[in-house]
Amino acid sequence: MIGPALLLAAAAAAQAADAPRPRFAQEIVVVAERGPSPRDATPAAVTTLTREDLARLPAATLAEVLDAVPGVFVLQAAPWSGPPMASARGFFGGGEAEYLQLRVDGLPVLDTESGLADWQRLGTAQLERVEVLRGPGSALYGDTALGGVVEVVTRHAAGAAGGALALAGGSFGTASAEAVWHGTAAGLEVGAAAAGLATDGARAHAAAE
Repeated sequence: MIGPALLLAAAAAAQAADAPRPRFAQEIVVVAERGPSPRDATPAAVTTLTREDLARLPAATLAEVLDAVPGVFVLQAAPWSGPPMASARGFFGGGEAEYLQLRVDGLPVLDTESGLADWQRLGTAQLERVEVLRGPGSALYGDTALGGVVEVVTRHAAGAAGGALALAGGSFGTASAEAVWHGTAAGLEVGAAAAGLATDGARAHAAAE
């Protein structure tokens, strides 16, 4: 005779066998191997900031976003303090060279002569995703990636329809405004962005517009 407990165990086993196998979503990053790869298989330290993460940060520009990433330090990240200079894991060019390469939608965005990047040029309203690879990346990206790579995906490239408006203010008479929009018109993808910044600066001759 088969007991009730054995019948219950057999029924549970049959139900488990018929149940669909669980599936786990896995985040994909693109910076480490110059192609999509699972983050847990990436042989480097990578920080990924989604649109939701960026919205929670008290940051108006990419420079201020990077200053909140572990292992990255941005000197003069605030707009009123001067041109920002970024370093990763101690690789610091002091404004004379860049050891952290900036890539926007897959393309390097650097000064052709000095290799320096303008970390304040991109406002957070334009950003859909930011991936920061900390550690040497020169084998894949060249000498400007000695300290790491910052891969930026804009809202336009991500196909995010709609618009965004960002307003910010701070010390020393600093104020900024940024508006972006992306959509379709007559079957074509159309995007527009406008931004403005004004500050008195934190020291003499530091005012800027």
